[in-house]
Amino acid sequence: MSMYWSFEVDAVARRCLYLPELQRTVGYLDVERVIKEFRKQYPPTRPFAAIPY
Repeated sequence: MSMYWSFEVDAVARRCLYLPELQRTVGYLDVERVIKEFRKQYPPTRPFAAIPY
């Protein structure tokens, strides 16, 4: 059985704390750098967990 996830992109963008930095990116390596820098400043609030299947 397939599982589909969908999101309202406007709602996600409003909550994205690093959106201004993402808007200045050109390629995926820039995006990766922005996200890594963000994660250094804000530690995760909970540990990562696999989505059960």
